[in-house]
Amino acid sequence: MFIKPSGKIHQHLAYDAWRTAMNRIVDWAWFQKDEGQQALSNRIQAFFYEQGINAYDGVYTLEGKVLNKASPAGLTATNATSSLAAAHPMAKGFVEVL
Repeated sequence: MFIKPSGKIHQHLAYDAWRTAMNRIVDWAWFQKDEGQQALSNRIQAFFYEQGINAYDGVYTLEGKVLNKASPAGLTATNATSSLAAAHPMAKGFVEVL
């Protein structure tokens, strides 16, 4: 769930959520203060790995149901950037997909 500047609450993983994830990942890469950021990167990558590392969709409900059948470049880039914080063997695969 995230709140847009307009105050509207979204109950799904979509474009603004990717931006938020990217900010968190860069924070980890620069400061490495919150190990929870590493765990979140691992969880996000594990989810998208299960969807198909080369072809996952773009918008999901919080339960993992697909809402938009697209494979946006921004999400692909966010998942690759997650490799900066991820601590598992599948992280390299997300970078290679770029």
